[in-house]
Amino acid sequence: MATKRGVPDYEIAVAVSKGTDIAPLVPALGAALHAAVELCPEIVQAGQRGEIVGVSFRVEQGAIGKVATKGVEATCVGGALGGKPIAAPDKLAVLAQIRFPSEAPVPTAPTGTP
Repeated sequence: MATKRGVPDYEIAVAVSKGTDIAPLVPALGAALHAAVELCPEIVQAGQRGEIVGVSFRVEQGAIGKVATKGVEATCVGGALGGKPIAAPDKLAVLAQIRFPSEAPVPTAPTGTP
């Protein structure tokens, strides 16, 4: 995914509860995860070390809850996700992995006039 806040492009892999059609959930899950990643710039450091950041959560009563993470970078993402409203089926279990490909360009801040 491309970002706007100086976070390099990254990939997200998502798995949901068995028997759930993931296609209609991709926009909502992707948007929630993307917003959380942009709030956690320290996740880039994990990505530069080649780490995959994992986050799992459940959707309950229209909100993200029961977030489980491992590591400081994932904890930030989990904190940014927790309690956020989401349009997804109730009792949905989600496992997400966030990875920064080694070839992903790091955006630079704009400089003066060309």
